[in-house]
Amino acid sequence: MRTHPQPSSRAHPGSPPTAPTAGADRDSEPTYFSDPAIDRLMGVVMSLASEVSILNDRLSAMERVLTDKGVVSAADRAAWEADPGAQAALDAEREAFVRGLMDPLLGMPVSRGVPRG
Repeated sequence: MRTHPQPSSRAHPGSPPTAPTAGADRDSEPTYFSDPAIDRLMGVVMSLASEVSILNDRLSAMERVLTDKGVVSAADRAAWEADPGAQAALDAEREAFVRGLMDPLLGMPVSRGVPRG
């Protein structure tokens, strides 16, 4: 269970982050904003930013390797269209990504470390 500080007369949604507040129990996550929804939204933003950064690096490396080896040209990459099977796989991957992205907003655990059980 997440524990969030009670809003004071000076705290309001969207207020600047403060030092994290430890929760009442050991499994709680730190809080930064007076509104728990903003903390969950920040989890989504940080998760997305991390994914985008990693994917940009990997895609750039892969494109360079393929171009350097003469496997794929820039024109080939631009002209590619998914066949129905490839599109179905892309759709399934996108759905899984969006589900993982939405977990923090819906109050699911943000950590993807060792599963609790």
